[in-house]
Amino acid sequence: MMGAVFTACACSLIAVSAASAATISPLATGLTVVASPARAGAHDVRLTLTLRYPMQCGYPGAGPLVVTLPAAEVVPAAVPQGSVLLDGKPTAATVAGSRVTVMIASHQGPICDVIGPGTVRLTIKSQAGFGNPPKTAKYRVTAMHARRSFSAVLAITSA
Repeated sequence: MMGAVFTACACSLIAVSAASAATISPLATGLTVVASPARAGAHDVRLTLTLRYPMQCGYPGAGPLVVTLPAAEVVPAAVPQGSVLLDGKPTAATVAGSRVTVMIASHQGPICDVIGPGTVRLTIKSQAGFGNPPKTAKYRVTAMHARRSFSAVLAITSA
């Protein structure tokens, strides 16, 4: 009888392990974008873009991060120094039409060999002078960095 109980427990453990293995997912990638305020035609809008993808020890990789905003977005010809943040730190940004580019610097010093989920957050502060499109709609925003392409929807609400 003791053998039967052991066999039943062993089967249950295997079933739980198999169920757990089925819920493991690969590293998530994606882009989210939020405008604040989100109402149509708003001026001096704060934009927050968050990119998620596998990174080496949380380092996103060197090179340009290029964000393409909707053509209807009000984008200034240049952004004031200190009005764009990369992971909470001021960074220089260039503007060409509806594209905003920031440079992610090369990593300095030793780096580990662990690849895991990472996040990069680009914040365009309200004093940068960006404005929402004039019409309520869902607009496509794209970003490119380190040979990766991202896409998200910017939801603009009624005024």
